[in-house]
Amino acid sequence: MRNFIFYCKILINFLKYKLLFKKSKKFLIDLGESIYGAKMISLGQSFAAKKNLRMEAFGDGMELKIIIGDYVSLGVNVHIGAINSITIKNNVLFGSNILVTDHNHGNYNGEYQSAPTEIPTERILHSPGPIVINNNVWIGDGVVILPNVEIGEGVIVAANTVVNKNIPANSIVAGNPMRVIKKYNFGNKKWES
Repeated sequence: MRNFIFYCKILINFLKYKLLFKKSKKFLIDLGESIYGAKMISLGQSFAAKKNLRMEAFGDGMELKIIIGDYVSLGVNVHIGAINSITIKNNVLFGSNILVTDHNHGNYNGEYQSAPTEIPTERILHSPGPIVINNNVWIGDGVVILPNVEIGEGVIVAANTVVNKNIPANSIVAGNPMRVIKKYNFGNKKWES
């Protein structure tokens, strides 16, 4: 009986997302997901997400906020939140326990700044800029990707790295603060420090 209920949940989940994401030809989203603003999210072909996916797109409901390309695979406990724009291009692999957010609860720079006396949940959502993750990127477990960054093509982001600035193509980054630790040399076909 337990297996029957489990498979019914999977079927209901599949039908629900087939209606929401009509353009995506093939995808798999495990149970335990939370998706807010589905009309502002676009999934490419062969999208896959393990348990506890959390995707949130905030806005007027007409403009795409999260655009995910083809052959993107997300591990367990991935949270993607957008008020501006998050673009994840093709052939991107995410580990588990990853946060990708293009916004803050509050504004801490510029003319108007949030005060510490404001209740955090009531502070204005502020985006310093969009996030772009280019093709063929591998993002390790525990990574945090902050607003206003572009991750170049062919990049590897080591586990537990905090991405707070642009990453050049074909490099490996690690740490907090993040730094480039290797670049790929196409001449000798090796990663070099």
